[in-house]
Amino acid sequence: ASAHWYTVDFRLGEADLKLAKGEYIYSHIAGPPHSFRFRLSVYPRGHGDFEAISISAYIEILPPPDLATSDWACKARFEISMLYEYLDELWNFRREGGVFIFTNKVSDQGWCNFLSLDRIAREPGWLKAGCLRLQ
Repeated sequence: ASAHWYTVDFRLGEADLKLAKGEYIYSHIAGPPHSFRFRLSVYPRGHGDFEAISISAYIEILPPPDLATSDWACKARFEISMLYEYLDELWNFRREGGVFIFTNKVSDQGWCNFLSLDRIAREPGWLKAGCLRLQ
């Protein structure tokens, strides 16, 4: 079976970047209807040991409605990218999650230290469009 990639284009605006440490926001839900789907959960000011140090970014797998209240498992490959504009070209900072088995007990995977807030502040290309952009 061939793999199909689904993508969300998620933008964090200025108000999102001012959320309190440990607060998160979700992207829209993507994926095939009536099957496993996903969304990004992003902590703009980090969480856990990385509060106020890094953006935290995770992918969360959502089961189809008929499995929502039972045990389930889903094997998926994922990556999360943050886009950067430099000299009118779009670059990305990507972290590959590889293949992971998501379950009803562990439905998300990602990085609490996805990208340093200090680096975002130092390098103006991250906020060139007035927002941070993740995929």
